[in-house]
Amino acid sequence: MGNGSHASVRGVGMVNLKFTSGKTLQLMNVQHVPFINKN
Repeated sequence: MGNGSHASVRGVGMVNLKFTSGKTLQLMNVQHVPFINKN
């Protein structure tokens, strides 16, 4: 991370983003880190 700290990845999966235009963007290998509060 930007501040040099470490965080554990709790899961890896797929996320579908659906836009108002009707298009869907599929992101694969998305990592879930529950302890990150801000981006």
